[in-house]
Amino acid sequence: MIRLGKALERYDLAWMEDPVSRFDIPGHKHVSDALLTPIAAGEDWYLRDGFREAIRTRAVDIVHPDLLTSGGLMETKRISDDAEEEGIPTALHCAGSPIGFMANIHTAAAISSFLACEHHGLDLPFWESLVTGLPKNYMADGYVTVPETPGLGVDINLDAIEANLRTPGTMFLPTDQWNTPKLGFWRPDNRWPE
Repeated sequence: MIRLGKALERYDLAWMEDPVSRFDIPGHKHVSDALLTPIAAGEDWYLRDGFREAIRTRAVDIVHPDLLTSGGLMETKRISDDAEEEGIPTALHCAGSPIGFMANIHTAAAISSFLACEHHGLDLPFWESLVTGLPKNYMADGYVTVPETPGLGVDINLDAIEANLRTPGTMFLPTDQWNTPKLGFWRPDNRWPE
């Protein structure tokens, strides 16, 4: 990774992401210390505890939490506050629904050291239709306006969600097996394993 990073330095990248295993915090530090290009990581780390060592040791130059897996809006804000105390800015990772995206936008507005939000919705032609309330050209010139309407500023569009399921007609199938949960292994015939 260091050799690759050094070869890419002449391109002045904004950052390199997740250069080593998510569990290898010393490895992140080793790569980060060796390169001029900032190192971002954290989309697979969970809660403040999952970020603590990387922040404390400055193993990354940018924390990169995914709000949907790092513990939600408030926990992500706390993670970014912890990082900011160490001089580390935050970029948000968002590979989710429009609801998750708007949660990221609201959180980003509360982070003073916010850099950018990684966003993949533009790659999916149906993505915008999954909600109502998202303005046309919601990402004009790479910026998103924080809605001033209640909640996250968007509402789910059940018809569009249903139309874009892998198997249409399966959104609200019954889940009777959860009506009488049992300890141990659940089997379709509701019998305990022998």
